[in-house]
Amino acid sequence: MYELFHSACIVMLLAIACEAITEIIGASLLFEKVREKIIALDICFISDLLACKYCLSVWVSVVVAGSYCMVEHRSLSLFNSFNLFIILKFMLIIIVVHRLSNWLHLLFDIIQEYRQCRWSITIPAPGND
Repeated sequence: MYELFHSACIVMLLAIACEAITEIIGASLLFEKVREKIIALDICFISDLLACKYCLSVWVSVVVAGSYCMVEHRSLSLFNSFNLFIILKFMLIIIVVHRLSNWLHLLFDIIQEYRQCRWSITIPAPGND
């Protein structure tokens, strides 16, 4: 039971990391100028990747899941032994992390829209009909 809980926690942490990295690269002010210049250059699919947070999160999840698998298996090259189990585990983690991070994207977008709507509503003062 502990193993299952531990694995679920790891995958959730990886999804949160994927969401955070995607937000920093795809939407933060920190990378805004770099992002705009790369999009303006129209380099192959990289410009499209930076313009779409969901597309970006696919590749971020590949990096996050790959990094986790390499650390867990203490290998600099994930595919050096062509161990089918490791490759399948890596692909499964990518898919799960990507989907969970998409749900986090959606949740954060809903929260952000709610905050914008909540603060933009003006309530008339009583007696000003």
